[in-house]
Amino acid sequence: MWRLNQRAWITQDVFKEWLFKICAPSIKDYLDTNDLPLKALLLLSNVPGHPKDLKDNLLTDFPWLTVQFLPPNTTSLIQRMDQEVIVAFKKLYTSALFRRCFEACQLSSTMTKKVLERKM
Repeated sequence: MWRLNQRAWITQDVFKEWLFKICAPSIKDYLDTNDLPLKALLLLSNVPGHPKDLKDNLLTDFPWLTVQFLPPNTTSLIQRMDQEVIVAFKKLYTSALFRRCFEACQLSSTMTKKVLERKM
């Protein structure tokens, strides 16, 4: 789902559309597919793009989805954890990318590092 916003921030309308049309149905499909109980918790920060009336809206459409907002002014405490997750993801991604390039070079006699660089 792609929506343009002049400030590049999430708006409440875009967030609700994403939650109700994409996120919640995907969670339900995942739980059903894996034969898990129909119960989920959605943790949200207190940014303006996350509407405070979500709990009421979800009760009617998705009663199995619970919304919990994180306490205000906790971003500075949690941000360090976010950074570690991002760094770990980048390391795993880079490792997988190099592994794939190495395997491609081994499988193809015409594939070289220079060919790979041009394709990327």
